[in-house]
Amino acid sequence: MITFRKKNDVYLEFDGDKSDLRMLSDYFTFKVPGAEFTPQYRSKFWDGKIRLANLRDSTIYAGLMGDITKFAKDMDVECYFEGKQSQILEPTNTDFLDKFLDVLKPYSKGERIEMRDYQIEAFKTAVTKQRCLLLSPTASGKSLIIYALIRWWLETHDRKILIIVPTVSLVSQMMSDFKDYSNGKFNSMHGITGGVEKETNERVVISTWQSIYKMPASWYAQFGSVVVMKYIMHKLNLFNLL
Repeated sequence: MITFRKKNDVYLEFDGDKSDLRMLSDYFTFKVPGAEFTPQYRSKFWDGKIRLANLRDSTIYAGLMGDITKFAKDMDVECYFEGKQSQILEPTNTDFLDKFLDVLKPYSKGERIEMRDYQIEAFKTAVTKQRCLLLSPTASGKSLIIYALIRWWLETHDRKILIIVPTVSLVSQMMSDFKDYSNGKFNSMHGITGGVEKETNERVVISTWQSIYKMPASWYAQFGSVVVMKYIMHKLNLFNLL
């Protein structure tokens, strides 16, 4: 048996039988495509695999709760969650989400574009689960997925939205992409990099982690939705929606 409990707003911590924990680690381990061509792999510093269940500090992303349930069923391992699991609000009719995307009508360089099936699926997953992890290969249109999500959140709650990106260049790129998708109509954004004011009346805030990690908890309390984007290797991007 494996027992899971909340560690913080990002991670669950776990403990249990060693054999079950090994199966958990193997289940949530995957090989990064093209890893064998990276310097880290060639120098034997890295084995080319990503492990989402960390056996060293006994943590796993809270956004994988649904996948943990699937792991328990697939591997016939008893998994127990201590405390009350978060209530997940799911639209009773996902057709409403399709209608929302139809109304959204994203653009690219002034021309109407259609979201791809996997982008629509990612959007629906994020909306229905509220907390999840999304893996997105490079050039898969990750900014369009996030754009659709922020437009949804802007309509469904009145708090601010925080998007945390790994590099300074992505702050300006994300803002430019969002403006492009709206055909120049969406400008309610504030980008934070070194030396830029942290307070703003704009509802969408885009920042690097380095620019805000020292901010007090009261500053983060203003946000109703958070997207954390990070590179796990040069070919994959990971989104953690909190």
